[in-house]
Amino acid sequence: MLKPIQLPSGKIIDIDKCLAIIPGSTSTDSEVVLSGIEHHLQIDSIDLETLNAAIQQQIVSQPRYAFEFRTISQDLERRDRVSDRFEALRQKRSELSTQPDADRAFEVFSKLVDAERASGQKLYSLE
Repeated sequence: MLKPIQLPSGKIIDIDKCLAIIPGSTSTDSEVVLSGIEHHLQIDSIDLETLNAAIQQQIVSQPRYAFEFRTISQDLERRDRVSDRFEALRQKRSELSTQPDADRAFEVFSKLVDAERASGQKLYSLE
């Protein structure tokens, strides 16, 4: 998403493309390195203040993502639950396959499994 800002000098910069601000040899000029542009853009101190303020505002307004931290025991519990569920489904499938009408039983089994899965993650149907 483009986030252009106009600097006091009239230059328009997309702050999402801003990679670095390099201080110049004097305190009144700096260079901005933008993604996708080979040359650096010269800006003066007023433009630098505006650009810094816009970058700070973007940093503050960006959403923070919460990570789920789990302990090893929580991971093992989850793995065991998934493993138990898989084992139960495997046993059910083997029970159904020994019945005389195994093809029909497998069809019912596959519909039951796919009913619990989201679209695009079906195991037996083309959804």
